[in-house]
Amino acid sequence: MSTACTSCLTTKAPLTCTLCQSSLCKNCAIFIDENSHPYLSLFHKKITPGSFCPNCYQSQLQQDMEEYESLLSRARNVEVFYRRIQGKETRLMERIEPLVVVEGCDDEKDILMRLAFVAVQKNANYVVDIEVFSEKQKDGSYSLVTWRGSGYPALKPTKN
Repeated sequence: MSTACTSCLTTKAPLTCTLCQSSLCKNCAIFIDENSHPYLSLFHKKITPGSFCPNCYQSQLQQDMEEYESLLSRARNVEVFYRRIQGKETRLMERIEPLVVVEGCDDEKDILMRLAFVAVQKNANYVVDIEVFSEKQKDGSYSLVTWRGSGYPALKPTKN
């Protein structure tokens, strides 16, 4: 026996809302998962991945997801400075947080974006003293490279 979608009343509704457990069809469901929102695990508000009905999404998740998207767009504009290359340029920037460490990334760009996302959540506009390391793990003929990095969220220097 098939259940009807609570949103559009379609007879085939194989999904259920993560919050209210109502039946949903694929067209009405709003999906939140790690693949479409890769920095959700770093977000300061806890959002559970899953499928949601339009009512639950609008009443409980829409503001948080809009904030997440806003932080993500701001993180794309954060300036980054590596430790070895640009150390003297950043000596007057105020480090507002302790060292942020990111591990288990796919590539260097992912590390930089994760550091920038964390920095934006702390109201920083720079990430300074970045160090990035890669580690190759070999399993027979198959090799995997994992990346880790660290940096300090920082603010623009104030003029006295």
